[in-house]
Amino acid sequence: MIKKISEFLGLDYFFLNNEDGSVLYRISGIMFVILMISLIGLIYGFKLAFDNLFISVLVSVFIVLFIYNFYRLIFSIIEGELDYKSNKLEIFQFIIKRSIVIVLLSLFISKSFQSYVFEDTVSYHLDKYKNELKNDFNNKLEISYGSEIELAIKNFQESRISESEKDSILSLTEMKMGSKRSEINYAISESNFFITRISIVSGKMLYSWIITILIISLFLSPIYIFITNPVFRKYDVLCRKVNNKIILDHYDFFKKRYTELMKESTGIHIEYPEKYKDPPFNTLKIEPTYKYLKKGTLLKWFDKYD
Repeated sequence: MIKKISEFLGLDYFFLNNEDGSVLYRISGIMFVILMISLIGLIYGFKLAFDNLFISVLVSVFIVLFIYNFYRLIFSIIEGELDYKSNKLEIFQFIIKRSIVIVLLSLFISKSFQSYVFEDTVSYHLDKYKNELKNDFNNKLEISYGSEIELAIKNFQESRISESEKDSILSLTEMKMGSKRSEINYAISESNFFITRISIVSGKMLYSWIITILIISLFLSPIYIFITNPVFRKYDVLCRKVNNKIILDHYDFFKKRYTELMKESTGIHIEYPEKYKDPPFNTLKIEPTYKYLKKGTLLKWFDKYD
């Protein structure tokens, strides 16, 4: 079972087969919950946005797989980057720096997921918003066609048109108003207003921000566990030792082969020149024994002994 979990997390089972599996179960369980929340929230959100279940599922599965593999990528590149004794602030900064994509995705997923969970509350506020839109449109519609009605009445009063013509104009205007009113009201009633739903969750339901913070923390917790738990710290040390040994062995082979090829081609024993104190990692450069003088230094030296 631990082997399967190791594969799920993208870790090397060879370094974990003798470890307590409880932390592996915990971190894999958290990731499973994260992926399920992501799938539900994304499908619901994209279903409202695209109004097509097949496309919504397809896009949602793609993003969920991206999130899953992004965690695996973080686990694979995090080795040796953070000292085990780092304080909480350094750990927090480290996580945020490497997980900004996760934070942004979890923020969107959190709001979409809450729109699904609190759909009744959101729908209540959304209905009020739709009614306000309808009333606003109807008022603008009456203002827009009011000039035509007033003109018809004025022309009738000034005897420019007959009463039957006036009634015909008023009837036609009412028909156009009714048609537009029905069309827009139907469009408003049938629209999903996904962005508005997110806005309602964020603005009308302030307690949702507490849930959002909890969900973001949930998304970041696997990374926190990975960089702080002793099991993974031991895993990190073993991985680095093996990886470093592989790198050093290959580098030693390269240097020997370099010397052999130079001997074959020139007849002279030439070793590969090192520019760093810790090859092949190359983090500490060898300082030259000579010193470069800046322009004008010689003149200053002569002036000193004038």
